[in-house]
Amino acid sequence: MLPEYYELLLLKSAPYVFFTLALFQILYAVFLDLTTAKFPNKFFLIYLGVNLFLILIIRGFGGLGLSLVTMLAALVVLAPIYFVRMLGGGDIKLIFALSPLLMLNEFLGFLLMSFVWSGVFGLLRSFLGGNLRGLINNTLLVGRKISLAHETIPFTVGILLGWLSYKSIMSLGLF
Repeated sequence: MLPEYYELLLLKSAPYVFFTLALFQILYAVFLDLTTAKFPNKFFLIYLGVNLFLILIIRGFGGLGLSLVTMLAALVVLAPIYFVRMLGGGDIKLIFALSPLLMLNEFLGFLLMSFVWSGVFGLLRSFLGGNLRGLINNTLLVGRKISLAHETIPFTVGILLGWLSYKSIMSLGLF
């Protein structure tokens, strides 16, 4: 058992540790997505394992229980999104691996901001690439196997911007 002073220091530094860890995990996932268009299972398992272990070390079994609630909510929210093909498996795995680091309300805010940024980024990219009509058609055909646009939008960039903007808004006390 750690002395009380160190336990308190560990708890007070936890948000900064979680933010920094998630930021590096997301940045590496963006790099992988932009270079290989994949998020391998081994990184998903490493991220999830490290995040759960860190929660257990810093917050104990009570914190681990709260993380499991957030993970269950993530599964409930993300599974339908995956099944209608709005997001790929790599994006879903990345968000799920990050979910233990967040409380339930934080997870939902982060996910919302990720979708907002991805929408903005996708519209901008499609407009600049001359493929706005294809994006609109694909949006109307969500869940079907028909695809009219050949260009995909890397959702990891939206995840990164969602993470940064949500945490910025939280630090200002606006969310």
